[in-house]
Amino acid sequence: MNSFTQQFKIILWKNYKIFRQKTTIFFSAFEIFFTFLIVCTLSVRKKEKIPYEKASSVPAMNTYEGFVMQNEVNHGYDNTIGSLAFVLPSNSTFGVSGDEFISLVMNNPSLTLASELKSMKFNSEKELTDYVNDKYNKPVVAGIVFGDDYTDYTIRIKGDAIIDSKKEPINNFADNRRSEYVDLYPMISDDYKYIGFTDADLYARTYIYLQNAVDNAIIQVKTNGKVLGYSVDIGKLSKPPVFYDSNNKEENRKTFDGYGPYIALLFIGQFFHISNRLMEEKENKTGDGLISIGAYPFLLWLTWEVIYIPLSVVILAAAVLFDPAQVLSQVNPILVVLLLFFYALSMYNMVVIISRIIKKGKTIIVVTCLFVAFIISINKVLFNLKFGEYGWITKIAGAVLSPIGPLFLIIFMELVLEQLDILKRN
Repeated sequence: MNSFTQQFKIILWKNYKIFRQKTTIFFSAFEIFFTFLIVCTLSVRKKEKIPYEKASSVPAMNTYEGFVMQNEVNHGYDNTIGSLAFVLPSNSTFGVSGDEFISLVMNNPSLTLASELKSMKFNSEKELTDYVNDKYNKPVVAGIVFGDDYTDYTIRIKGDAIIDSKKEPINNFADNRRSEYVDLYPMISDDYKYIGFTDADLYARTYIYLQNAVDNAIIQVKTNGKVLGYSVDIGKLSKPPVFYDSNNKEENRKTFDGYGPYIALLFIGQFFHISNRLMEEKENKTGDGLISIGAYPFLLWLTWEVIYIPLSVVILAAAVLFDPAQVLSQVNPILVVLLLFFYALSMYNMVVIISRIIKKGKTIIVVTCLFVAFIISINKVLFNLKFGEYGWITKIAGAVLSPIGPLFLIIFMELVLEQLDILKRN
């Protein structure tokens, strides 16, 4: 067996006969379908491209009824808006008692419309926090915490009645326009419902009314009731036309989704088959017998890869055809196919290396599963490092662990082992 081509054909034919004996067309089709169904379901990533037309301005209007309307919606399940909690200043020379000041706040026109709204007093901010965190207590709309006097105060609102202060700012105006719509049936259809307000509008739900009520109470005390305060009118500016593309959202670029977490699972069926066939040859000494008569060692695993690569190609074709991760709109399809193809070859060869190391066939399945889990985990770690100060680690790992790197590594290892074996025999 001196000819490489002859060796390749003979070993390939031998392995193909074993493949036909152990595999049926139905089983292969089911494996491809099941793998594609699971992985592509997990990889579904919704992408949106929506043109928004110009929106007219909304005239400023008095919004006294807004507070009661918003909060009745929030607490409609028990027909109770809740209470305003006050933490009054301990030492104040404001010239008015705490109860009188609370009465001025509660008599604000926007708050008097809320007939169910009550007031509560607490001795400290901690006492207020403990009360609010106890789910068995009555609901609190907001807490008004004063400092040294009544002109120094903080409004604290729990829940979704105010925007989260720790939330990332919206830098793209198109994202702001998109937030005015909600998905009617997420992951099922592209139907949207216009709700008409954004995160910035959340301030108009509760905060503005309470600030107006407290400010007016302060003004009335300072002017001995001669000035009642100010009223609040809220409107909206017009909005220019804009094109929304979800690919431009910063949070989407930093989300580890699509094929990223599950790409190794696309070929997991072939991993098991190749590792099992190699372990069978190791245990029944078929591989050693072929090598002893002059066969190239790397042909033993290369022929199995040639046999099983068509299954991976079919899975890749289905992934590209249906494109559940929505990558073809951003990357050339040919590049996607080549990357996935070389990734499959790379993973094949990593499985071959594992099969050469493992001694017993009973443990190869467990080790292969652990290897796939490791690949998924390390992919996520490297992805997250890309956005931090350790992005250079991702670049180095991407170069060292490239999709075709292990292919050349294992061929080099086989050639070295073959030469060492020849030297030993001589």
